[in-house]
Amino acid sequence: RVLDIYRDKDGYIWFAASSFGVGKIYPDWRIKWYKGNDNEHFNSVSQDKNGKIWIGTSSKNNNIYIVENDKLVKYKFSDMIINTNRKLFASDIGGMYVLGSNGIFYADDVGVKRIPEKNGIKANTYSYYKNKTGTEFVGTAEGLYYIHNGLLEKYISNGIEISKPVYFILQDKEGNYWFGSNEGVMKWDGNQYLELINTQNGLAGNEANRSAGLLDSKG
Repeated sequence: RVLDIYRDKDGYIWFAASSFGVGKIYPDWRIKWYKGNDNEHFNSVSQDKNGKIWIGTSSKNNNIYIVENDKLVKYKFSDMIINTNRKLFASDIGGMYVLGSNGIFYADDVGVKRIPEKNGIKANTYSYYKNKTGTEFVGTAEGLYYIHNGLLEKYISNGIEISKPVYFILQDKEGNYWFGSNEGVMKWDGNQYLELINTQNGLAGNEANRSAGLLDSKG
C-alpha cells in the first residue's frame, strides 16, 4: 500500500509503502529498501530545506526517521512527537511539520514544538500548504484552518468557510486553491467563489485523500 511519493532535489523518487518500508528508486529503476522495526507502518516521506530525508511512521512508538549515511536513523527528538505521523511537510525556514491525529508539530535540529489550537480542541490534521503571501493553511478533519499568531485556528475569508475534512491542499498557476475532501474536491478562487467538484459533475469518486492532488508541469 503506497501512501506517499516524493521526488527529492537530486531527482530520486522515494515512496512510503506501509509495512513493507520505504523505497528509493534510482535512474536505472533499481529500488533500495529502508526497513524499520517490526510492525512499523511507513506513512510519509519528505525532504527538508537542507536536503535531509525525513520519514514518518505510525506504530506503537510512531517514530520519525532521518536518512543518514544511507541508513534510517531515529530522529533524536522523535519521542517528543506524540502523534500518528500521518504526513510530513517541509518548512521553508528549515525543519519539518508533522501532521496527525494529535495536531501539528514543528520539528528541527533544535527540538519539537506543538502548534496549539486557538479553541483548545485537539485538531486531527491531514495537510499543510504555505502560499506566496505567507499564509500557512492546515487541512483538518473539521475543515480548513491556518496558523495565525502561533495558534491553529479556523480560516474564514470573504464569507467562505470550509468545514468538510481537508485531506490535501494545492494551488494552481492561476492562484486557485484545490482542497480534497471525502465529499469531492473544492476549487476556491481565493475570494468569494467556491466550487464543489464531485461525481455529479465528472469526478471519478467522491473521496480524494491525502497525497491525491498534484499540479503537473503544464499547470
